[in-house]
Amino acid sequence: MITPGDPHGLVEQQYIAYGPLFTAMRGARWYLTANPVAVVAGQAEVNALLIPSATRQTGHDLLIPVVLGRVSLTVNVTLDLDPAVGAVTGSETFAIMFMHPPGAAAGWQPLCTVKLDHRQATITVPLGTRGGVLVKASVAAQTYTSAGTPSSA
Repeated sequence: MITPGDPHGLVEQQYIAYGPLFTAMRGARWYLTANPVAVVAGQAEVNALLIPSATRQTGHDLLIPVVLGRVSLTVNVTLDLDPAVGAVTGSETFAIMFMHPPGAAAGWQPLCTVKLDHRQATITVPLGTRGGVLVKASVAAQTYTSAGTPSSA
């Protein structure tokens, strides 16, 4: 139980809320191209990282930490992925999943599927109750509807 003045309880609460996010980023490396991701209208800050693919033997998944947004806001994130970096060829379909504190312990939640059009796409992501979210874009083995349910396609 967390009580005022209990620093160990506060640390434990933060670890439970954010630990799964840091675990998901373990082994990540920067996606080093000019502006691979951006938040429309500057409503939050965003970055791009690569991690080894969880669904393919070769290749990478894209991690997109979106931070410093307003609580419970939904933001549009644009992707502009450079095939030279090796994560994409420019026309893949990505399964988009997300997790945000404090519900990160539940793991990755499906959001939607998006197809790159000339290496670009826009996705709408929820920031949650703490104004941030970790988004993962994986080359789609399973596609999802905009409501986050698996589709038959």
